[in-house]
Amino acid sequence: MIKGKEEYKTCFLQLGSNEGNRNEIMKLAEYFIQQSIGVIKNKSSYYESEPWGNSDLNWFLNSVLEVQTLLLPFELLKKTQQIERDLGRKSKGDDYANRTIDIDILFYENFIIRSPKLTIPHDKIPQRRFVLAPLVEISPQYTHPVLDSSLSYLLDSCVDDLWVTKLD
Repeated sequence: MIKGKEEYKTCFLQLGSNEGNRNEIMKLAEYFIQQSIGVIKNKSSYYESEPWGNSDLNWFLNSVLEVQTLLLPFELLKKTQQIERDLGRKSKGDDYANRTIDIDILFYENFIIRSPKLTIPHDKIPQRRFVLAPLVEISPQYTHPVLDSSLSYLLDSCVDDLWVTKLD
C-alpha cells in the first residue's frame, strides 16, 4: 500500500447502554469512536428498547453509527473492545447482562467474516428490532450481504415483538 493512499471503508456500529448514565455513556462512546476509529458519517436517533434475552435487565438506549475507517475488521474489533473497557464494560462473557456500553460491528463494507472472535455481518441482525430500527433510519436500502435483502425488508419481516421506541 502506498503511504497516503489508504482507503476508507464503511462500517456500521451498534451502540447499547443500560447501566449508569446511558445518554452520557453513549455520547462518550461516539467521541472515542471519532478519536480512535474514524469519522462518523451518519448516526441514528437514540432508541429505548426492552432488553432482549432477559426481561429482568434494565431497558437499553441504542443507536447505530455509520463510520468511515481505515482500520481492518480485526483492528476495528480491538478498538471497539478497548472503548468498552475504557467506559467500564466488564467481560463480554454474558450476552444478557447489564452493561455500561456494548459496541457491536454490524457490517464492514460487504465483507463476510466467520471466525471464533468476529462474525460480520452480525449474525443476529434479522432477529433484533432494536438493531434494525436505527439501521433502517440511516440506511434503509442497504443490502445485507448474506441474506441479499434490504434492511427495510428485514425490519418489516422481523418477528421480534419487544418494545423499541425512537426518542426525540
